[in-house]
Amino acid sequence: MDVEPDEIDITHRLTLKLVDECGNSVQDPRGGQIEADVDVTVRGKEGIAVPGTATIAVTLAPGLTLEPGVYVWEVRPATRPDAVWKRSFAVLDMPLTPMSDETATTN
Repeated sequence: MDVEPDEIDITHRLTLKLVDECGNSVQDPRGGQIEADVDVTVRGKEGIAVPGTATIAVTLAPGLTLEPGVYVWEVRPATRPDAVWKRSFAVLDMPLTPMSDETATTN
């Protein structure tokens, strides 16, 4: 999230939405879009008035089960309707192999 000096210490409403690499909304198991509105306040340090970047972490409990592929988190700030910040990630097609009792005790 890009933050200008006049946007520090105020609450920003952001909409996060998960889309696939073609821009189509990703559906949860019930068929709903995976999106959320969050309020974020970026705290500034006194005497520092330069633009910066804030990192946002969101917990999705109990998690997401996604098919292998490329996905993109789109973040839209309510105060800038034309701005869309994007971060892509990939889900790999890797089979899960159960850990043996011997492996579990030696690690």
